[in-house]
Amino acid sequence: MRRVIGWRWAVVAVLAGVVIVAAALWWQGRPERYLAQAEAALREDHPDSALEWLAVPEAAPATRERALLLRTRVAVERANLPAAVRALNQVNPDGPLGADCAFWRGRTLYAAGQTLRATHWFNEALKRRPDLPDTYRWLAAAAYDQGNRETAVQALETVTRLEPRDARAWRTLGLIFKESVEYERARAAFEKSVGIDGSLPEVRLELAETLLKLADLAGVERELAACQGRVPEGRHAEVRAECCRLRGDQAGFRSAVEAGLAAAPENPGLLLHRAQIELVDGHLAEAINWLDRAVVADPYRPAALYLRGVTLQRLDRTREAQRDLARASKLNKGLAEMSSLNEQAEHAPHDADVRYRLGRLCVVLGKPELAASWYRAALSCDPNHAEARVGLNALGPPDRVGGLRP
Repeated sequence: MRRVIGWRWAVVAVLAGVVIVAAALWWQGRPERYLAQAEAALREDHPDSALEWLAVPEAAPATRERALLLRTRVAVERANLPAAVRALNQVNPDGPLGADCAFWRGRTLYAAGQTLRATHWFNEALKRRPDLPDTYRWLAAAAYDQGNRETAVQALETVTRLEPRDARAWRTLGLIFKESVEYERARAAFEKSVGIDGSLPEVRLELAETLLKLADLAGVERELAACQGRVPEGRHAEVRAECCRLRGDQAGFRSAVEAGLAAAPENPGLLLHRAQIELVDGHLAEAINWLDRAVVADPYRPAALYLRGVTLQRLDRTREAQRDLARASKLNKGLAEMSSLNEQAEHAPHDADVRYRLGRLCVVLGKPELAASWYRAALSCDPNHAEARVGLNALGPPDRVGGLRP
């Protein structure tokens, strides 16, 4: 009997030991499990839930720095930059997570509008980990905001090598090339994007606009058909109308303009086309009415001002004609100057003055969002640039607009 009792106690002791060991292992594994829960919450876009899981891994040496980087990520995405800095300052920049630390320093500085310094930290991250596509994406965004398109293009091209199926990276390259009037390169990039993911109608419209510049009218019609009804009708109709005009299809041109204006009555390009129809028909007064509307819709479009000036001359309204022609000439000179300054900015990434001049010129050209971007770029080069600070404040609330976004 005593042997049976002893055997039972032995079994109980073994089971108790197993439970104790299991509990100890469970307790020791808490930091990793909590960290995994925080990561899962962030993947599901639940930052509040993620923060609730971070206290335990932050208290454990093995998971502390990874947890602090997650806290940094939440802070950056919430625009709580002081919190991001506090968390980053507790991570060893020369330790195993040095690349991640440098990346999040770049992200924090980028969120603060310090794009030049952000570029430095993204490059530091890439020295440690040259195989991370996200770092190249953010480097491209920071370089682009500084006016350094060459670096932005190189970074995005690296993304496409690391992730050849990234349709967004190809599209962004296309947008940069299109903006730089490099239409053949834009065409190739947009076609890559569409080939990877043909479900994005906006890319097809951007490709159609590019093909129009290259006089590939069959290609324009193909892409317009593929995105019809899934993009803004006014912009779609404007491209279709121009395509018909280049084909010499006057009936198609008129039909596209009328249909476009029915959907987007204040589209300045379509209003300009409508005025051209009236001029072809010899209706000068009616053309002036449409041109007036086009100029109201976009007071900074030289083509509308020039055409109105020429039409006013035909109506012997000389003083008004001279006003419009002078204004059109001034805007065209401004656009040419902006192109020249863009080249200077690209070759002088630390020059605050050239970026300030670009910001001021963009205000004159009616591009306030772009002006704000250039003023911020100037301040990134020189935080004490008083004129850029004044110019930025004059534009209103400092919402981040424009530029590239990974």
